Amino acid sequence: MQVFIDSMLKVWYLWAILLVLLALTPFIPKIKGFLGELDVSNLLLKLPQEQYIPLNNIMLKTPTGTTQIDHILVSIYGIFVIETKNYKGLILGRENDKQWTQCLSGQKNRFMNPIRQNFGHIQNLKALLRAYGEIPYISIVAFEDNCRLILECPKAIVIKFGQLRKTVKDFSIKPVMNLAKAIQISHYITTNNIDSKENRKTHVAMIQEKKAAAKNR
Repeated sequence: MQVFIDSMLKVWYLWAILLVLLALTPFIPKIKGFLGELDVSNLLLKLPQEQYIPLNNIMLKTPTGTTQIDHILVSIYGIFVIETKNYKGLILGRENDKQWTQCLSGQKNRFMNPIRQNFGHIQNLKALLRAYGEIPYISIVAFEDNCRLILECPKAIVIKFGQLRKTVKDFSIKPVMNLAKAIQISHYITTNNIDSKENRKTHVAMIQEKKAAAKNR
């Protein structure tokens, strides 16, 4: 018995690691999502500062509650609204589907069509910024590089993280505003950002309620 105890004590650190991993298991999806958003944030920071102003994790009030936007890139060329998905495996979907499918490790997981999701983000952002007049809004959905996309989206921009900077630059041809106006807009968005731990909990609860209601229809 003592020999067994001594053996366990010698590898105590392995048990500690195992306990930490078990404790973190429920949070793994959130951690992956956070890391994906961090990757995109770092990519956006590499764009020229005199042309682009990146904003991350923006939560805005809406007539029906709140909307949470992963990334907004205010630029002299327009406003890029970027929805990130840190999903691996095979991603299947069509532009007008309500839900898309992730196939991973023999399982199929359904999730909201990010194109439709980002459309809602843009509509809410337009309402917030209506006083600034007509501004081009560019919707981009970005998945992590280690996934395979099989999609039918002829009009939408759905790419991988590694393609993001090139995609943004492809739309950066003719300026539609000066830097001063872009800075003013970014400040206004930041002023209206209500992102907080408590508001995020409320936002997630609202999403879960909507999902449950949709399943019961």
